[in-house]
Amino acid sequence: MSPLTTTPSTARLSSLIVYTEALWSSLSHHDDDSGMLWVVTDTQAQSALHQLLITQDSRAAATAAVSTISDLHHSTIQHRYALVCFWLPQLSADTLQLHIPTLMRYRDLYAAHMLVALDSQLSLQAYGFTPLDFLEKPQSQAIAPRPLITLWQFNLYDYKKRPNWLNSDYWANPEHWDKHRW
Repeated sequence: MSPLTTTPSTARLSSLIVYTEALWSSLSHHDDDSGMLWVVTDTQAQSALHQLLITQDSRAAATAAVSTISDLHHSTIQHRYALVCFWLPQLSADTLQLHIPTLMRYRDLYAAHMLVALDSQLSLQAYGFTPLDFLEKPQSQAIAPRPLITLWQFNLYDYKKRPNWLNSDYWANPEHWDKHRW
């Protein structure tokens, strides 16, 4: 049985696909980045995600690549993507530590915008990611508790605010113009 066929997980993944569709339309204006990449834990999840993309009639299904995290780790040919989505809610803390170099390589070099779905017990805040709570809804008391998933994001274009001193108004001491001869 595929990890993506369970109902709560599939519902969360479906809402993530809808979110990425909306995000994709806002990111497509960057000329240097192209394409979308989905990354899952194993080949069984890879085929299930591909089927889900086709079933949801996703616009990105035709252009999105679907890969496993171990394939990314061992691949040598890199391609820059506008959006990379890692669907990894099944990873344990130890397994995540093995894949941190791959996540950081894609964060720094190969993705303009990156989303990582993980178990809520795991944190990527130390690596510059910010959490989104969009995948989780408040649980009622009658429903059995389910594992929580946190969506982490990193956007290359707004990860750091531009400092005020890095403004052309502060270059060459404009307050000294017409006062001193240089």
